Amino acid sequence: MNIQNELGVIVVFAQACQQYGWKINHIQSEFPDAIIQDKDGETYRAEFEFCSSNFKAHRHDLFQCDVIICWDDDWDDCPLTVWSMKSWDDQTITIRDRKDLMIASLAIENEQLKRQMRKLEIEIEKNDRKQNESFHCEHCEFVAETQNGLNAHKRVHAVKAGNGRHKQPTKAEVIE
Repeated sequence: MNIQNELGVIVVFAQACQQYGWKINHIQSEFPDAIIQDKDGETYRAEFEFCSSNFKAHRHDLFQCDVIICWDDDWDDCPLTVWSMKSWDDQTITIRDRKDLMIASLAIENEQLKRQMRKLEIEIEKNDRKQNESFHCEHCEFVAETQNGLNAHKRVHAVKAGNGRHKQPTKAEVIE
């Protein structure tokens, strides 16, 4: 068989589906390319590639795919299971299972997620502190929730009383 691209891989895989009793439940042009089901009813998110290394070159998300179905398995340290259709002429599929590497990848991803979560928690704490801040007028007992509120208050009572302090604004003045 002279397969030269990803479409050829899809055609060969469709033939294999008939042989092995698998089904293609869904196929699309976006990643992942297909949802496939084996004869036991287990489903897999599959990405078709001519070469398994194209998965990495296309920068697909490892955690959104279960299996790469390709013609040429040329990605030695691929963390996903790879089904190579190159041997289909002999009615066989070469399957390289990489669950051990996937577990290591998940552990690394978990640590990265923990660091990101801590950064978000710090940001939330900073925002909470800012929201709990209050702004006090240095001339009276007025307290504003925002700097803009304090500035508006100061503009309203900029007129000085006879004792040198700003006069307390009336309710109508604060609303303006």
